[in-house]
Amino acid sequence: MKRLCAMIPVLAMASLASADDEGAFARAVSDPGDIYFGMGVTQVNIDNVDREPQNVSAYLGASLMDNRYGGLYVDSNFSRTFIQEGKLGNTEFDFNTVSVYGAYRTPTKVYLKLKAGVVHSSTKLDSNGVPNKIDSATEFSTGAGLGIEIYPGVNLEAEVVEIQDSADAVQAQIIFN
Repeated sequence: MKRLCAMIPVLAMASLASADDEGAFARAVSDPGDIYFGMGVTQVNIDNVDREPQNVSAYLGASLMDNRYGGLYVDSNFSRTFIQEGKLGNTEFDFNTVSVYGAYRTPTKVYLKLKAGVVHSSTKLDSNGVPNKIDSATEFSTGAGLGIEIYPGVNLEAEVVEIQDSADAVQAQIIFN
């Protein structure tokens, strides 16, 4: 996460420097209120566990403002352990999240994405096949990533998100708007 944060100013300046209103590098502009949706996969990284959970994610968002300087959006994400449960010793666990972010995307076809918001995570422990405990927390969360418009209205994004002090996630998603 620290390396990505150190690269953010360079990526932002490069993205904004290549932005123009009608050039080959400008991405499609959305109108306020335009809704987008998507799906993706999430690799959750939790400190001190034997096996990391892998999640499937659904996305829903709306454009607040989009112009030659970039766009402001509301992003929501629903992530559920589906592909692989996490494991610590003999205890398996699911790590599910629901989040809402304010997001900024630079105005180019290859773009930088920055976001901040709130994430609610819940962990369901399952010790030797017996449901044991459900733990949950709501935290402030930040993230950064890169995206590319592969076709007007179709974007691919990859990002790193800090969920808690001891957990972060690497996400890849396809977005349709």
